[in-house]
Amino acid sequence: MAAHVPTQGMDVFHAPPAMLVPTKEVSPLEAAKGGFNPYVNNGGTAVAVAGKDYVVVAADTRMSTGYSINTRTTTKITKLTDKCVIATTGMAADARTLHKMIKARLQWYEHQNGKNPSTPAIAQMLSNMLYYRR
Repeated sequence: MAAHVPTQGMDVFHAPPAMLVPTKEVSPLEAAKGGFNPYVNNGGTAVAVAGKDYVVVAADTRMSTGYSINTRTTTKITKLTDKCVIATTGMAADARTLHKMIKARLQWYEHQNGKNPSTPAIAQMLSNMLYYRR
Protein backbone atom coordinates (compact mmCIF):
# COMPACT_ATOMS: atom_id res chain seq x y z
CA MET A 1 0.00 0.00 0.00
CA ALA A 2 1.51 3.30 -1.06
CA ALA A 3 1.58 6.14 1.44
CA HIS A 4 -0.56 9.11 0.45
CA VAL A 5 1.31 12.38 0.21
CA PRO A 6 -0.82 15.49 0.83
CA THR A 7 -1.18 17.63 -2.27
CA GLN A 8 -0.74 21.37 -2.40
CA GLY A 9 -3.75 23.21 -1.02
CA MET A 10 -4.89 20.23 1.05
CA ASP A 11 -6.00 21.28 4.46
CA VAL A 12 -3.86 19.94 7.34
CA PHE A 13 -6.79 18.39 9.21
CA HIS A 14 -7.83 16.12 6.34
CA ALA A 15 -4.43 14.97 5.12
CA PRO A 16 -4.01 11.24 5.88
CA PRO A 17 -0.99 10.20 7.97
CA ALA A 18 1.91 8.51 6.21
CA MET A 19 2.47 5.41 8.31
CA LEU A 20 3.80 1.98 7.37
CA VAL A 21 1.21 -0.76 7.03
CA PRO A 22 2.23 -4.32 8.02
CA THR A 23 2.39 -6.73 5.08
CA LYS A 24 1.39 -9.83 7.06
CA GLU A 25 -0.73 -10.11 10.16
CA VAL A 26 0.55 -12.57 12.79
CA SER A 27 -2.03 -14.37 14.87
CA PRO A 28 -1.63 -14.61 18.66
CA LEU A 29 -1.21 -18.39 18.24
CA GLU A 30 1.70 -17.91 15.83
CA ALA A 31 3.28 -15.35 18.16
CA ALA A 32 3.00 -17.80 21.07
CA LYS A 33 4.77 -20.45 18.96
CA GLY A 34 7.70 -18.10 18.45
CA GLY A 35 6.56 -16.35 15.28
CA PHE A 36 7.71 -12.79 14.76
CA ASN A 37 5.28 -10.15 15.97
CA PRO A 38 6.34 -6.51 15.53
CA TYR A 39 3.57 -5.19 17.78
CA VAL A 40 4.15 -5.15 21.52
CA ASN A 41 1.84 -3.62 24.11
CA ASN A 42 4.20 -1.66 26.35
CA GLY A 43 1.38 -1.03 28.81
CA GLY A 44 0.92 2.04 30.89
CA THR A 45 -1.77 4.07 32.54
CA ALA A 46 -3.10 7.52 31.71
CA VAL A 47 -5.98 9.29 33.43
CA ALA A 48 -7.66 12.68 33.12
CA VAL A 49 -10.06 14.45 35.47
CA ALA A 50 -12.05 17.47 34.30
CA GLY A 51 -13.82 20.06 36.41
CA LYS A 52 -15.67 23.27 35.66
CA ASP A 53 -12.55 25.31 34.98
CA TYR A 54 -9.66 22.84 35.16
CA VAL A 55 -8.30 19.54 33.83
CA VAL A 56 -5.71 17.30 35.44
CA VAL A 57 -3.90 14.76 33.24
CA ALA A 58 -1.53 12.16 34.66
CA ALA A 59 0.32 9.13 33.33
CA ASP A 60 2.90 6.71 34.63
CA THR A 61 6.49 6.77 33.34
CA ARG A 62 7.18 3.03 33.11
CA MET A 63 7.53 1.20 29.80
CA SER A 64 7.62 -2.58 29.95
CA THR A 65 7.48 -5.65 27.75
CA GLY A 66 5.93 -8.62 29.49
CA TYR A 67 7.62 -8.88 32.88
CA SER A 68 10.67 -6.83 31.83
CA ILE A 69 10.83 -3.11 32.59
CA ASN A 70 12.49 -1.31 29.67
CA THR A 71 12.63 2.09 31.35
CA ARG A 72 11.11 3.94 34.27
CA THR A 73 11.56 7.42 32.79
CA THR A 74 9.53 7.57 29.58
CA THR A 75 6.75 10.10 29.14
CA LYS A 76 3.27 9.35 27.83
CA ILE A 77 2.03 12.96 27.83
CA THR A 78 2.83 15.57 25.18
CA LYS A 79 1.93 19.26 25.34
CA LEU A 80 0.35 20.25 22.02
CA THR A 81 -0.63 23.87 22.77
CA ASP A 82 -0.94 26.02 25.88
CA LYS A 83 -4.43 24.60 26.42
CA CYS A 84 -4.17 21.08 24.95
CA VAL A 85 -2.21 17.92 25.84
CA ILE A 86 -2.39 14.32 24.67
CA ALA A 87 -1.72 11.21 26.76
CA THR A 88 -1.31 7.81 25.11
CA THR A 89 -0.54 4.31 26.36
CA GLY A 90 0.01 1.01 24.57
CA MET A 91 2.71 0.42 21.98
CA ALA A 92 5.37 3.05 22.64
CA ALA A 93 6.43 3.38 18.99
CA ASP A 94 2.85 4.03 17.84
CA ALA A 95 2.26 6.53 20.64
CA ARG A 96 5.49 8.43 19.87
CA THR A 97 4.68 8.47 16.16
CA LEU A 98 1.16 9.76 16.82
CA HIS A 99 2.47 12.52 19.10
CA LYS A 100 5.09 13.57 16.51
CA MET A 101 2.54 13.59 13.67
CA ILE A 102 0.06 15.69 15.64
CA LYS A 103 2.77 18.19 16.65
CA ALA A 104 3.95 18.42 13.03
CA ARG A 105 0.44 19.10 11.76
CA LEU A 106 -0.15 21.69 14.47
CA GLN A 107 3.11 23.40 13.54
CA TRP A 108 2.05 23.34 9.87
CA TYR A 109 -1.33 24.86 10.82
CA GLU A 110 0.37 27.58 12.87
CA HIS A 111 2.68 28.51 9.98
CA GLN A 112 -0.24 28.65 7.53
CA ASN A 113 -2.68 30.56 9.77
CA GLY A 114 -0.49 32.46 12.22
CA LYS A 115 -2.28 31.03 15.26
CA ASN A 116 -2.84 27.76 17.09
CA PRO A 117 -6.01 25.79 16.30
CA SER A 118 -8.76 25.59 18.91
CA THR A 119 -9.02 22.55 21.17
CA PRO A 120 -12.17 21.26 19.36
CA ALA A 121 -10.30 21.60 16.04
CA ILE A 122 -7.38 19.57 17.43
CA ALA A 123 -9.83 16.92 18.67
CA GLN A 124 -11.39 16.73 15.18
CA MET A 125 -7.94 16.45 13.59
CA LEU A 126 -7.04 13.57 15.94
CA SER A 127 -10.37 11.89 15.18
CA ASN A 128 -9.71 12.14 11.43
CA MET A 129 -6.17 10.77 11.83
CA LEU A 130 -7.29 7.78 13.90
CA TYR A 131 -10.36 7.02 11.78
CA TYR A 132 -8.22 7.07 8.63
CA ARG A 133 -6.16 4.13 9.98
CA ARG A 134 -9.24 2.08 10.78
